[in-house]
Amino acid sequence: MIVAGILAWLFSPLLAKTVQIWPADLTPFQNTVLSNLFYEKINVTVCFLLIFFGVILLMLLLHPLIKAIGKIPVIKQLNKLLGMMFSVLIYGIYIMIAIFVLNTPLFLNGGSIVEQSWLNPIKEQVSATFSFIEKPLLESEKLQNLIANRDNLTVDDLNFLTEWLQGENIDDSTIIEFFQQIGK
Repeated sequence: MIVAGILAWLFSPLLAKTVQIWPADLTPFQNTVLSNLFYEKINVTVCFLLIFFGVILLMLLLHPLIKAIGKIPVIKQLNKLLGMMFSVLIYGIYIMIAIFVLNTPLFLNGGSIVEQSWLNPIKEQVSATFSFIEKPLLESEKLQNLIANRDNLTVDDLNFLTEWLQGENIDDSTIIEFFQQIGK
């Protein structure tokens, strides 16, 4: 799982640049100046999921070979010990991935599902422990809020979106034009 996550994280932007998987007509804000940006971000997310599950499938197919190697006496004992440690880690990663995916713009009510379930304390603990995950989660929540509640955006939401768009190298005139196109 860790290998699948790392490989997906590294190669999803590269795959998204070469292969357009997500249908362009399903992209939110199609008639705005930022439709390409939203399309690219969604395409990277879909590529991440495809690579992640593809690597997992490949690992499942190679499992019998790995299992045969694991029957060697010294490797067998080491395998048991490492298996216990990694199983806890793997389930933690499953939960982190579920929280991350639910907070992406692909799920309009995913953020509220996380907030109202037993995943919320885990999300807070993960954000505190792994601060590098906090920024993408916050960005995903704000983008999700933009897509789901276009009419009810707060000033903080608009400021955050402006900073995020500037971080994506979008010039100020394009940002202003985008906000005008969505009625803000």
